[in-house]
Amino acid sequence: ISIKDLLYYYNNLEPQKLKKTLKQRISFFQDQYKTTDLIEFPNFIKQVKDFYVFEKRNFEGNFITVNNCHGETFTLSKKKMNNVNINNKIVIIENADPGYDFIFSYKIKGLITKYGGANSHMSIRCMELNIPALIGVGRFDYEKIIKSNNLYLNCKDKFLKIIN
Repeated sequence: ISIKDLLYYYNNLEPQKLKKTLKQRISFFQDQYKTTDLIEFPNFIKQVKDFYVFEKRNFEGNFITVNNCHGETFTLSKKKMNNVNINNKIVIIENADPGYDFIFSYKIKGLITKYGGANSHMSIRCMELNIPALIGVGRFDYEKIIKSNNLYLNCKDKFLKIIN
């Protein structure tokens, strides 16, 4: 809610009506946020028409190696790092930092990260170990990917398919 709304309603409404009105405004703006959050824009805007029409690649990010893999996914988080079995899984993590280096002690099928670049620690480790990876997919694609149970990752053709 804006400060103007807050001050206006506070000065003009009774406490019970104020509470009800503010809840309605909050609900309205939450719905507005959900709608506008669905709008995607290109990563790079060169001209005005890019706001209206642009081509989006399958998934953004850095495809590491020329290998492919498919299989079950496992989303690993700081909270979920103890007693995990990620053998034969495509591991999904947020950060491509050395704190996750322990995953390479498992026999993982592939790796996908929300953040990171072609020269990040995880990219280099995946290249060294010849593990297919998609590093730095970004917020929107990451949210789609973590909801999946199975993926097909083809680094040679720069393609990721969500199976289910």
